Amino acid sequence: MKRLLSASMTVLSFWAIGYPAFAQADAVQAELTKGATYAQAGNLDAAEKAFQKAYDGASAINDQGKLCQAALQLGIIKTSLHKNADAEKCFQTGLQIAKSVMPANSPFSALTMSLLADLYLTENRPSDALPLYEAAIPNLPTAQPSLAAEKTVNLAQCYARLDKMDSAEKTFEKGIALLTSIIGPDNVETVAATVNFASFQFQRGNDEKALELAQQVLSSKVENKGLKSVANNVLAHVYDRQEKFGKAMHIAQGSLNEYKASKSTDLVKEADGWLLIGRIYKDGHKYRDAEVAIDKGLELLKGFPDNTDYSDALREKSDLFIQQGQYKKAETLANQSKSLREKYLGADHTDVAQNLADLGYIYQQENKYNDAETSYKNALRIYKKTRGEAHPDYVATLTKLAELYRQMGKKPEAESTPAVTQSPPDKITHGDKWCLCVGISNFKDTSINLKYSAKDATDFRDFLIAKGNFKPDHVKLLVDESATRQNLIDQLGDGWLANHVKPDDLVMVYISSHGSQALDEANANLNFLVTYDTNKNSLLATGIPMQWLSKIIKDQVKSQNTVIMLDVCHSGSAADWSDDATGSVTIASSGTSGDKGLQRILTSDPHSIVPSAGQVILCSSTKNQQSWESQEYPNSVFTKRLIDALNSSGSGTKLGEAFSVLKTNVEGEVLRDRKQLQTPQINGNAKGSLISPLSDAH
Repeated sequence: MKRLLSASMTVLSFWAIGYPAFAQADAVQAELTKGATYAQAGNLDAAEKAFQKAYDGASAINDQGKLCQAALQLGIIKTSLHKNADAEKCFQTGLQIAKSVMPANSPFSALTMSLLADLYLTENRPSDALPLYEAAIPNLPTAQPSLAAEKTVNLAQCYARLDKMDSAEKTFEKGIALLTSIIGPDNVETVAATVNFASFQFQRGNDEKALELAQQVLSSKVENKGLKSVANNVLAHVYDRQEKFGKAMHIAQGSLNEYKASKSTDLVKEADGWLLIGRIYKDGHKYRDAEVAIDKGLELLKGFPDNTDYSDALREKSDLFIQQGQYKKAETLANQSKSLREKYLGADHTDVAQNLADLGYIYQQENKYNDAETSYKNALRIYKKTRGEAHPDYVATLTKLAELYRQMGKKPEAESTPAVTQSPPDKITHGDKWCLCVGISNFKDTSINLKYSAKDATDFRDFLIAKGNFKPDHVKLLVDESATRQNLIDQLGDGWLANHVKPDDLVMVYISSHGSQALDEANANLNFLVTYDTNKNSLLATGIPMQWLSKIIKDQVKSQNTVIMLDVCHSGSAADWSDDATGSVTIASSGTSGDKGLQRILTSDPHSIVPSAGQVILCSSTKNQQSWESQEYPNSVFTKRLIDALNSSGSGTKLGEAFSVLKTNVEGEVLRDRKQLQTPQINGNAKGSLISPLSDAH
């Protein structure tokens, strides 16, 4: 979740600080004293009842002094019980009375304003909290100098949530310096401020500083499990962003287990723990585990639907669906999250821009181009206002808008049109069109999971139906558990294609998965396609030979026009699920993340496949290269640029033309972003380059 830690709101012991000398009423005073005793003992339910009696009693006798005391103390208890709407009414009542009987800049009024500001910050309403803190801090009681320092840290959090990052950093530093000088570095309030500063540094992208501050909290002498749990969560978020998933999960699960063992009833904090685990699973390509964890967090937050924690959780699950190509589900959740954020943060908040950028991408994939353009432009407007044109979020959204314009045929001025090699004037006609799309992200052996493979296949299927003149029932999608070895064989054969395809029909087979060699098991230099249920240690028995893939299409499908597209790769790294903390290694890892192979576990060379007559085979890279995922969008570079290239000159684009565009764009993007070479390959019947795969002409 974006917000790692809410404000460390001090429960002010007003009964210890003392109130102005209001008139006494014995019965009401007795309930106030009783409530204070219960509160100090941690019996919040009993304290709430006592303060409520005091509040009602003071109202009945119109004792404004006692009513003010009861309102503020009742508000503190209700805040602790997450009854925020009731707490807000109590604080507003207290503030109204305080302002009516004493100067607006009095210490007591300042204390009251700071309580209401703390509540607003807890609810992630920084625009409401900011003016209250700014008015209160200069007038807080001088007898408690640490109070002003603590509220200065809370003010810094307001600046951060309002995207005033430079002001936030300076204010954090000022508040922590004050706390350190007044109460020392190992006081609980100083440590709380430090962990909030660590959270801020993570949000700003300063991972090393965030790690340093979090470690400082963990090594402090303060024995506060709550603060150290938050520091651990900062570490987990940093390791997750650095794609050190094993280390991140070890910390996140440990924190959640410790929290649950404490038998705390704070469901929001428990939900945050589950959502953090869900994010790590999602980022580490374990989508099923991610959905289970995120759903647990959402279930806990259902009791608090009108807050931004719930909106963050909805956005987390929406992003999970985006990564799997489930755009309808993602759209619904993104809109729900956006509505909540607009309600509580305002229509021009950065979090709303995040939702708008998500919706722009979703609409783009659903071919709702006008809606996508509007969403992207609104996101850019907000990002420009809150973060500036140099901020990575603005640049990323602008890149997505440029990609949309290319997809719509509107060429941005800043980007030249790639040269297209002219094909001979001849063309090959075909009958009906069929495509089997296969993509596996979640394997039975989760140690070889991939990130975007299932989504790539889904996006390619959707593109063929929306733009390629393919009939919906002529495109079959196999993802994850449906892409078993036997089912893939069946769908290529009598289970589907072989029973429908005529010799002059066009057949396309798209596969995004691992490709590998089993050098120790076979001497025939066979290459294997890894299916959902493949055993990586027994490829000969459980994989599908790629050479056989082209043969079964020739022997069983009998099409004279076949295009096989393989988004697989030679080598690289898996998601890093190693755990340095325990010494155990769940998944081997090496090299740079973002590619599809499993170095030292699987290797591949799909380019040795010999196409049969009438077949063309497109591969994502040469045998000595990696196939990369994009840094700009949630797809592999090959698949996204394949979609663009097939439609580069409309539905009449010939395969040879498309490959020329594809090769240029993939090489250029990967070289620019990864400083590596990735060169798509084409092999097969020369006449196949004259096929127009998207054309419905016969």
